[in-house]
Amino acid sequence: MEPAFVIRNWKLTLVSGLLALLFGIVILIWPAATTLVLLILFGALALVDGIFHVVQAITDAARKEKWVLTLLFGLLETIVGIIVLSRPGVGLGALLVLVIVYLVAYGFVEIFAAFEMQAVSTGLRVLLGITGVLSVVVGFIFMFRPGLGIWSVILFIGIYSIFVGILRVILAVLIRSWWKEQPPAGAAV
Repeated sequence: MEPAFVIRNWKLTLVSGLLALLFGIVILIWPAATTLVLLILFGALALVDGIFHVVQAITDAARKEKWVLTLLFGLLETIVGIIVLSRPGVGLGALLVLVIVYLVAYGFVEIFAAFEMQAVSTGLRVLLGITGVLSVVVGFIFMFRPGLGIWSVILFIGIYSIFVGILRVILAVLIRSWWKEQPPAGAAV
């Protein structure tokens, strides 16, 4: 994620956080939900997030900002979402691999973005970095402990989604506050 995009579009960060919260709550309220429902929810989340990142990359390219990494990640998310939604019967093992790739890739993108956002307050950068590190850690836990069992994985995904959703909502509020205090030249709130 490019710093300028994150700051200009704090509402997308808020929506992303609320979607992650909703995703986590649904998983925890209905833990006996079928694998198919979990696959569809994950696929929809990856697809929507991927489309946001592709649009962001196109916008960044038009503004002559860095866009390649954002585009690649958006395409990866979009492809993962399409595969999961079009072939939900690929099995839980395939879902776990997709979840691992998604979490690790997304985590590294967020960590990278936190380091790139030099003009933004330290609190915003730290929250973005925390969500990135959390994504990578959860991805590696799934990678090295694939035998956790489906209910443990579902519970872990639900808790992770709620935690990241809360962090993203806080991040959006902080971005909006920072934006109001120091809007970039020529920017509209």
